[in-house]
Amino acid sequence: MKKINFIVVCICISVKLLGDNQDSLLTVWKDKTRHDTTRAMAMHTYSRKLVFNNPDTTLILSQQLLKFAKERDLKKFEIAARNNIALSYYVKGDYKKAIDHYSQSVAMLKSIIYAEDPLLKNFAKTQLGKTYNNIGNVYLNKGDYPLALDFYFQSLKVVEEMKDVRAQSIALGNIGIIYGIQKNYETSIKYLLRSMTMDSLLGDVGNMASNYNNISNLYQEGKQLDKALIFQKKSLDLRTKLGDKGGIVLSLSSMGSLLGEFGYDAQRKGKSKQQVDDYFKESMSYYEKALVLTKVIGEQRNEAAILSGLGSCVIKLGEIEKGISFCKTSLELAEKVQSDEDIKDACNCLYDGYRLQKNDTKALVYFERYISIR
Repeated sequence: MKKINFIVVCICISVKLLGDNQDSLLTVWKDKTRHDTTRAMAMHTYSRKLVFNNPDTTLILSQQLLKFAKERDLKKFEIAARNNIALSYYVKGDYKKAIDHYSQSVAMLKSIIYAEDPLLKNFAKTQLGKTYNNIGNVYLNKGDYPLALDFYFQSLKVVEEMKDVRAQSIALGNIGIIYGIQKNYETSIKYLLRSMTMDSLLGDVGNMASNYNNISNLYQEGKQLDKALIFQKKSLDLRTKLGDKGGIVLSLSSMGSLLGEFGYDAQRKGKSKQQVDDYFKESMSYYEKALVLTKVIGEQRNEAAILSGLGSCVIKLGEIEKGISFCKTSLELAEKVQSDEDIKDACNCLYDGYRLQKNDTKALVYFERYISIR
């Protein structure tokens, strides 16, 4: 079955966000009689709110804001625009461009840290820690876990110095994710619980939803599937109440993975074919919902993983050719975004499909590619 979906949390640049509705924010942006800072703040707020549901629009608007900020020497908003551009590429699954733009932000922030203005210096140092976190997220999605962990620890060091509690919670949670992926479960839970303690103090429901998901995944890895299901449902419920479409995609995909694991477990225990198939059908249903939503919001970074999970379910239910088609598309997308983990899952799915078709030549090709990434 496909890889388990740990949910990492991105941190936006903390230029104060306005609470106005979208139409009024655009009105402020277009009003040339307003102060430049007010106009920039309105555009940053408007574009940032769209990033996980409409990254293409955020990309276009943030490029406009970047030009505006550079022309007026509004350094805070120049950094905010660069980070929103990077985040847009991250959501779209273009990891190279995301890293390029985050790296530009890091270079600019480091130069500002040595500036004479103490307020600007403190701003830059805080944002540097947050940007390190977001770079870590990109490397995690690429499957480069040691590099991701390095950036998360760099982030944690900086945000602890700046006493930014929310950023500390996010960094701790993301560190916990890496240790979970590396099967160091005891250390993983330690970091996740530290993160959840801070979330409770802050009333951060969004990050709590992410941590519920991640704790569920640890139970799934440890084959405690009933406990995993409890936490995964909590995560999905919170994401749904928040209307967080990007988070809902991840939770739906995680539910698909978990229910598939129930199917494999039922098969190992000798349950009836009907019971086994029912689990895979339910798993497939969650993957299908996730796939529809990911296409609606244009979030390609998760589409490859969802397709490989969906393909595996379809193959288990006997529609081998259809499953192979899903996994071929998954492999193409995974190669496009250069995600080793998704490439590995797609190759494993294709190996299973061709093996069941008794096409030993193709099965061997994908199996060899699969083990080369392990």
